[in-house]
Amino acid sequence: MPIDYSKWDRLELSDDEDFDCIPQVDKASMIRWRQAQTHLVRRERKDKIAALKLEVDKVNTPLLTILRANDDSLFASLNNIASNFTLVQKNIQREVDQFRSIDRSPYWEPPQPIPMVEERIDIEKLLAPLRSIGTDSEKEQAVKSAIEIIEKRNEAIAQDVAKEEAESNKKITSENMFHETSNKTVITKQTTTPLPELTESEKPKKKKTTTIETIHTPSASAAAEPVATESYAGDADEDEDEQMITYEPAAQFGKLTSLEASRAFIGKHPEIVIEKFSDEILTQAFTVQMDAAKAGLNTKEGKRLSKEARNYVTQSLLLQYCKVLGKDGVSLFFKRMENPQHAARVNFYDDVEKTYTRIRDRTLELQKQKDEEEAAEKRAAEDRVKVATQEDGSYALPLPDDPTDLEKERARVFSEFPKEFQYAILTQEVEEINKVLATLEKEKAEFWLQECDRVGLISLQEKGAEEE
Repeated sequence: MPIDYSKWDRLELSDDEDFDCIPQVDKASMIRWRQAQTHLVRRERKDKIAALKLEVDKVNTPLLTILRANDDSLFASLNNIASNFTLVQKNIQREVDQFRSIDRSPYWEPPQPIPMVEERIDIEKLLAPLRSIGTDSEKEQAVKSAIEIIEKRNEAIAQDVAKEEAESNKKITSENMFHETSNKTVITKQTTTPLPELTESEKPKKKKTTTIETIHTPSASAAAEPVATESYAGDADEDEDEQMITYEPAAQFGKLTSLEASRAFIGKHPEIVIEKFSDEILTQAFTVQMDAAKAGLNTKEGKRLSKEARNYVTQSLLLQYCKVLGKDGVSLFFKRMENPQHAARVNFYDDVEKTYTRIRDRTLELQKQKDEEEAAEKRAAEDRVKVATQEDGSYALPLPDDPTDLEKERARVFSEFPKEFQYAILTQEVEEINKVLATLEKEKAEFWLQECDRVGLISLQEKGAEEE
């Protein structure tokens, strides 16, 4: 049974759960700020699309219909048309302000004007030339000009909306992961078992995430792109593996290793036989296999993780098959699986093997890319250290023939730091920077960071907003 897994090609993996935070920065506050920024970007994009569509549906399109009709009543009722559509625009603005102001996180800034929305057509200005036209040809030309203005605005809105929707669909998120492909009504006596409420102790634990980037370009010849480095420091609860499954019984099911245990578990939790949990378990397989690729498939840890990932694939496909087979899919699936020679059993495990192989090959490719990037970063760091190393073994930032005031100030600040901190800056290694800062008093460490940030030696930055 062919199943399309192409959507996982857009799954973005990251080490966001493993993050490095210098002792002088409140980790919990950084995490909350990142989460707020992520949801703010999504919310602003969603509100912009809604506002632009309201303008097209309630103002531009109806006004175009009136102008294209161009009947005798058009010029006689220009004042009413202008006042009515101006009132509609004001009502739309109130509606937009209302839905932009509700359900906002306390960590967000107040709603700011959206430039594209603010560029709406001024109805009074658009229709003003039609009031002063005399001849029929002049009237016709004036109406044509007004139509062109509205059509141009609609085209610009369509392009902007398409761009925003494409941007929102670049990453797989909880808002766009599932789409309805067909719709039918089936009358049945079977009732859907609601998901039971979970206690706080039963809910899967998630790691907290932040990223610190260091940026330093001592010379044009040794310039480097911003380097993002992640490490982990946290409480004991945060040491657990990243959990992609949002429902605890589904997470438990994903770890089962036998058909008998799986059948018994589904009997107790029939609510897990849905696409949502099948996808989440398959995502967990991808994450675990990525860890295996990082550890090395031939290592003891890599083999253990690969076996775990393959099992997640098996459990994910088991739920998919039970779902696809219909109302009695669970009993039908396990009945077919009882016979080792049954074609359905052979096809199932063949599908498991193909799916796991695809995930394994993809994670190996991603890990290879990551290793190559890290190697390039390491070579760039070595080049920066080599360029800055003086004959006596000390470090100094090289200056161009005609340095700017900022370049001079940057070199001066750099020269006042101890050698171990200079080396950490040149390598752009966050661990090395934190190692030095950890030996300082809080006030001195903060002053060093402020100086580095002021002259551009180090910059603490947040990555672009990410899907949850």
